[in-house]
Parts: sequence; C-alpha cells; structure tokens
Amino acid sequence: MKPLTTILLAASLVANAALAYAAFSGSARLSDEAAAASAAVEAAKKAPRSSGPAPVDPKTWSSLETKDLTALAANLREAGFPKDVIRAMISGLLSEQFAARRRALDPDSANRPYWKDRAPDLKLQLAQYQLFREQEKALRAILGADARNTDPLAQARARSMFGNLPPEKLDAAQLIIDEFNQKQTEAYYTKGSMTMADQRQIERDQRTALAAILSPAELEEYDLRSSNTGRTMRRELTSFAPTEEEFRAIYKLRQPFEEKYNYDSGIPSQATMNERMNAQKQLMTDIKNLLSPERAAEYERASDFNFQRASQLVARLELPPETTTTLWNTQKEFEKRRNDIYSSGASLSAEERTRQLTALQQEAIAKLTPILGSASRVKSYESYGGQWLTSLVPRPRPPQ
Repeated sequence: MKPLTTILLAASLVANAALAYAAFSGSARLSDEAAAASAAVEAAKKAPRSSGPAPVDPKTWSSLETKDLTALAANLREAGFPKDVIRAMISGLLSEQFAARRRALDPDSANRPYWKDRAPDLKLQLAQYQLFREQEKALRAILGADARNTDPLAQARARSMFGNLPPEKLDAAQLIIDEFNQKQTEAYYTKGSMTMADQRQIERDQRTALAAILSPAELEEYDLRSSNTGRTMRRELTSFAPTEEEFRAIYKLRQPFEEKYNYDSGIPSQATMNERMNAQKQLMTDIKNLLSPERAAEYERASDFNFQRASQLVARLELPPETTTTLWNTQKEFEKRRNDIYSSGASLSAEERTRQLTALQQEAIAKLTPILGSASRVKSYESYGGQWLTSLVPRPRPPQ
C-alpha cells in the first residue's frame, strides 16, 4: 500500500499540471483531467490515515531467518527478494560477524580522542586489509556472482574498463582484477613501498591472466580503456578531442613505443635516452602522417606539456577553451621574435640584446594581460605552462 502522502503528492502534481495548461490556453474552465485529479485529491484526503507501512507478519521473517547465511540467502531468493536487497542483508550480517575481529586489531579505536591518531603501522593496515578481503571472500562464497555490485554506477565503471563483455566473462575478469589489486596492496603493506618495476610486473602478470579468458578483440578493448598508454592518452589529448577512430589509430602506434621505453629498471643510459628521443621523433612523424595536416598540427600542439598545463589553467580560470590556443599562438610569435634577435649575431652587443629581449618580454606581458584578464593571472601562467615568458630574457651570469 502506498503512503497517503505519496498519493496526495502524485494527485496534486497532476492537478497543478492541468491547471497550468488551462491557464495557458485562456480557458476559465478546468479540463476533465484537472477535475478528475481534484476529485482524486479530495478522495485521498478523506481516506483513512495510515500510521506507516503495512505491518509485516512476524511469521514471515521467522520462517526465513536462520544463522546459516547460505541458507538464509536461499530462503530470501525463494521468497522473491531482489538481489541487491539480499546482498545488502547478507553483507550487514557478515559485518556483524567480523566486527569483533576488526575491534581486536585496533582495540583502542573506539576510545581514541578525535584529536589523536594512531602512528602509521603497515602491519596493522595489512591485517585490516586482509580481514576486509576475507569478508569479501565470504560474501562471494555465499552469493556467488550475486555478490558483485550491480548498481548503475558499478556497471558503468565495469563497461569503461572492459567494454560490453558478457556477464559471465565480466565477472571472471573482475575477479582477476580484484586478485591483482590484492597482490599489489599486500606487496605495498609488506614492503612499505613499490618500485616502478614491481608495479609494471604486476600489470604484465594481470594482463597475461586476462588474456587467458578474453578473446584478442576483448583484450584489445581492455587495453584501450585501462592500459597505462590508454589512460595517458586520454589525459594528454583532452584539448585534441580525438575521434574514436583517431584514438585507436594513435594508440596502435604509441603502445609499443611506451612499452619499450618505460624504464622499469631505473635511469637509462645516455645512449638509450638518445635512442628514445629519435624514436619519439619518428613516432610523432608517423602519427602526423595518419592525420590531416590541420589535425596533425592540433595533435602536435596538444601533445606539448606546456600546452596541456596552460589548458588546465584556462579551465581552472573558467576562460573560453580557445584561450589556450591563443596563448600557444602568442608563445610561438614571441619565441620567433626572440630567435630573430639572437640571429642578429655580432651586430648587437650583449647589453643591446638584453635590452631588446627585456622590451620583448614586457610587450608579451602586455599582450597576455587582456587575454588572461589580469596581471596576477599572467603570473600564474608563467609558472603553469608559460615558462617561455620568463625565459625570453636570459638570466645574468653569476659573478666570477
């Protein structure tokens, strides 16, 4: 039975909508719908008032209740309870069962003053995490695949990671992700830190495990969405706004490059760094050849670190997105003029060159101020994507 307030609200909304329509049309007479809705409101007002939801027969719960949570879950399913409700009930009962063990790990937590905190203890954090995982495992043993959260947000996260996998495969893939997340967390709590090489190895092992259950096409979808290369590209290419086709094509070129030059084992040699620099130039050429000349120029610009930083500043200042391109074009203009001054060579003394560069810097600041809106914002830009502005004038050499 619906609560009385719900009935009244629904009927009132219908009546208000009908009255608004009648007023809009210039009619002085209520429409049939409004009259019917008003009658419904009056009828609801006269209906007997309820003090709350309909009472539940105590025998209903007593016939379902049991200390065996597996049996309880089966009883709830048989009684027609929704999966989400069953999961919430079993999770709550499991939390009660594990509560004493949680308190035992940190017995002073309930009485610890709010202005104090326990000193960092990796062993305690590991034990708490392992207990959490044990509770999750117990929930899965009871509910099987129904233990997985199926709310729309959780499903959206799963699709963003794997694409549209069949439910059975998605559940198996999520179990693998959970397993390797546990390995990573426990490794951190055991060692106190993780090297990049450790992190990369766990990621490679995880991908190998996923490759055993996913088809090549499904694994490719996972890589596009969840690999380091995919995540980096999404972050870097926000202002480029690639189409899906562009994203996939660029990914195929960038992924092998980034896999080869990830430097898991520490600082590379100078020879390796030179090799990487040459490979990066070739990568940029290959990517630009994929695109139209206009899009190639946009990609090169969007790949520039300072352009990305300036784009973030522009967003934070709530300026139009095209402001970033204006800043970029201004930078290129003044860098060219700086190079022209330097190309004058011996025709300029050091003092005259510095004077011209200082004047050029002041002109650049004057041009940037109305673009960004204030002198203080120009100062922010200098340290957030606009380092070129500071470097227009060389720093004086320290005295000998």
